[in-house]
Amino acid sequence: MSALTLNDIGFEDRIFNTGSSKSSNHLAELIKLSLNHYEEPVSLQRKSRSLASLQDFFNEHSTENWDGYGALPLSNDALADCKEFLKNIPADVSFPDLIPEPSGGIGFQWKKSKDWVFIVSFKGNNILSYAGIFGAGNKNHGQHIFRNSIPKIILENIKRIIV
Repeated sequence: MSALTLNDIGFEDRIFNTGSSKSSNHLAELIKLSLNHYEEPVSLQRKSRSLASLQDFFNEHSTENWDGYGALPLSNDALADCKEFLKNIPADVSFPDLIPEPSGGIGFQWKKSKDWVFIVSFKGNNILSYAGIFGAGNKNHGQHIFRNSIPKIILENIKRIIV
């Protein structure tokens, strides 16, 4: 007979597995994973899922000619910039649509309608290029250096779309 018990001592010491079978050890591992997930803030869970989605997207477009028209593979440096951007994005900002760029860059798009769109483009050179349409005749575009924090103008433009 084996038993698993939970207590309120420390995070890692919550599970006492008195069993020795593979099933008992597997069950103890599943419970530890569940506790980790349960205690992780929702905002971190969302960021983890976003980063995983970004990695899957990158893998799908990381070969030459991924579009059938001679596109370059997505750049590892662009991926690194994208990951850093997502790690720094505030919790109240939704995950963007991902756009592969034929030049090897990655685009993030937030879209409310065809006349309300904002895109940030990552080339892997620590420079964010952006462009937005905010209703008829209202456009905004530019470039900013990206080093560990998202420029204020980019966050303001994203929030214009997602509110």
